[in-house]
Amino acid sequence: MLLDREGAAGGLCDLHPLMATGGVERTLAEFAALLERAGFACSGVRQLPALPSILVGVAQ
Repeated sequence: MLLDREGAAGGLCDLHPLMATGGVERTLAEFAALLERAGFACSGVRQLPALPSILVGVAQ
């Protein structure tokens, strides 16, 4: 789930990956930085009717 920069939306969803795998939810800027370090550029976000979003990454 892509977290908003403001507000608490998705905050509780963060507990499951934290407890199960040590992971966290990230903002768009944080995902973009991860993609950049892996050689990709974030070219967009596709919102789904459910909680998850799809980030579109393009190889640089």
